[in-house]
Amino acid sequence: MSVGGKVDSCRRERCGRLRNVWSPLRICACTATFIFLMATGVLGVQASSPGHWADQWLAESQARQIVKGYPDGSIHPDRPVTRAEFCTMLIRLLGEESAASAARRLPSHFADVDPNYWGKGYLEIAREKEIFTGEGNDMASPDRSITRAEAATMIDRCRLVMGVPLPSEAGRPFSDESEIPQWAVDSVRRLSAGGAVEGDSDGRFYPQRNLSRAEAATLAIRLLDLAGGRWDVAGSVLEVGTGGGDLVLSVQGETVRFAVDAVGVQVFGSGERIAMTSLGKGQQVGLVLSNGRVSVVVVR
Repeated sequence: MSVGGKVDSCRRERCGRLRNVWSPLRICACTATFIFLMATGVLGVQASSPGHWADQWLAESQARQIVKGYPDGSIHPDRPVTRAEFCTMLIRLLGEESAASAARRLPSHFADVDPNYWGKGYLEIAREKEIFTGEGNDMASPDRSITRAEAATMIDRCRLVMGVPLPSEAGRPFSDESEIPQWAVDSVRRLSAGGAVEGDSDGRFYPQRNLSRAEAATLAIRLLDLAGGRWDVAGSVLEVGTGGGDLVLSVQGETVRFAVDAVGVQVFGSGERIAMTSLGKGQQVGLVLSNGRVSVVVVR
């Protein structure tokens, strides 16, 4: 029995109804002993950036269409993210692209957003959900690079929209906490306690540094993880077929067989790319699907 479309629709339902209980194991509703998900290609998913520190985060965010590559196939992970781009990523994360498309046809609430500006709809929905407030005098400055402090406050507001709780205690203090703007301190502390934001190796947060595309992808996937929606399927490995063409998992007591494209699927262990055939029996893995097809496999 093929349930590829069903699993993918379940993921879209989770994104569209954020106050539901998120479950990475919707597939368990199926009662078949063997479930075949044909994944003979990874349509619409570009390669990310092998060797980059955020390679896995970028791969997951691309599979979920949160971060998209450029027309030439590049991802430019270290390029700064603009305010409009970050709003776009968060609205995609929330599954509100249809609303953004509709909002693009309406007048903007921001005085500096042109009627034909590409990101107008995303800015409007982010404003409606109080994720993005812009600046004084109804200005959005959509093409200005967003700082890490600004991004933290927006991620924290997005968390509230998703109904994701965080620990009440403050996280590990950063050595440059005195440089964090007062309006961002509480958000940074909450996200640090929840594991969504981390400092650099020197223990600093660098609140005024511009956020990169790689960092934006990482924040988005960590937020999705806190919401319990990071994986479309999660289970333990039972078997990997010769050549990596089949992956058999135990998912809540059910045996689930996936036929995967061993060349196109991206597999990660400890943040590094690994071969599908290197997966061992009993390892816990999470799967990210794209259009009902296995796109990313991560050893948890």
